Order: sequence, then structure tokens, then C-alpha cells
Amino acid sequence: MIVVLRKLFEERVERLSLAQDPVITIGELREEYRTITGKERDLGIIQYENLLRRLRSMGLVDTLDGRSIDVRDAEARLRLRGSVRMILPVQTVDELDAWLRKYKAADPTEEEPED
Repeated sequence: MIVVLRKLFEERVERLSLAQDPVITIGELREEYRTITGKERDLGIIQYENLLRRLRSMGLVDTLDGRSIDVRDAEARLRLRGSVRMILPVQTVDELDAWLRKYKAADPTEEEPED
């Protein structure tokens, strides 16, 4: 999820030249998660709520106007904090895309056969 947040942050900052923290919707977050992971199925409501609450406690995201996180509302907005940039060692969207390709190519779910 942190990779998703970082990618959305960089895209918004690059495209809009924002001086402040960009805002995304829950729907955009969910769609980007599906795109990055390549999974057709999304995470469950409870998983999203738990992830977003944890990310908010870490200072990476915040709800607008101090509202509670409602992952059922695709139009609910989240503010991405600049601290999300410190999580991954990349500087631009292009570097992030390259990092994602390298990560997917490694595929940690495949095990090497034992001799």
C-alpha cells in the first residue's frame, strides 16, 4: 500500500506542480492498488480500513477535515503527506515505475527448487 501511496503522490505532484500535499479519493487508491498488484480482486473493506488507519497513525495519510476513514465511499478524500516520500528510495515517477518492474520481476512468491 505504501508503494501505491508513493506512486499516487509523485504523479499528483509532477502533474499539478503542487506545493501542498495532494488529495486522492479512496476509489483512486483502490484502482491503483489493483493496477500495481495485477490482482482483479481488491482488498476487503476491513483490510483497507486497518491499513489506512495504520498509515494515518504513521503520518502518511490524513482524512480531510478530521473525518473518519470510510472505505465504502469511493469519493471519500485522503490527503497524502510529504512523509510518504521518505519511505521508498526513489525520486521520480519514472524511477518508481522502474522500481516496480524490478520488484515484480523478483516475484518473492516463487520458491527455487531444492537440490
